Amino acid sequence: MRVLALDLATRTGFAIGPPGRIERSASATLKKPDEPLWIAGQNIGFLLRDLFVLRSERPTLIVVEAPLPPGAAGGAAAAILAWGLLFVVAFMGALFEIPVRQVNVLDVRRFYVGKARLNAPPGF
Repeated sequence: MRVLALDLATRTGFAIGPPGRIERSASATLKKPDEPLWIAGQNIGFLLRDLFVLRSERPTLIVVEAPLPPGAAGGAAAAILAWGLLFVVAFMGALFEIPVRQVNVLDVRRFYVGKARLNAPPGF
């Protein structure tokens, strides 16, 4: 089993490898601040295509952090970007017959930080 873990955002991070081991990790800037949102969707598609070209390197599972509901953080543009990127990942997974699983952001934080809600430092 090879898992591709994605942190979807304008600057998207990814790690790929078998469970418990990272063979490769990197990040990619999907769009510049002055570019329209659809450029990010186009570029995540190109990134995934490039990762999936070699069948021997192709993941057997894609895991993404589930987008927050619209209005939760970052405004409309952030929600549109998050959901749009997820749509492209889901499409690419279907195209290459790779299942896509969403993981709740609070579960990810709980796993790595020990608590789901993060407290802001004083002054924020």
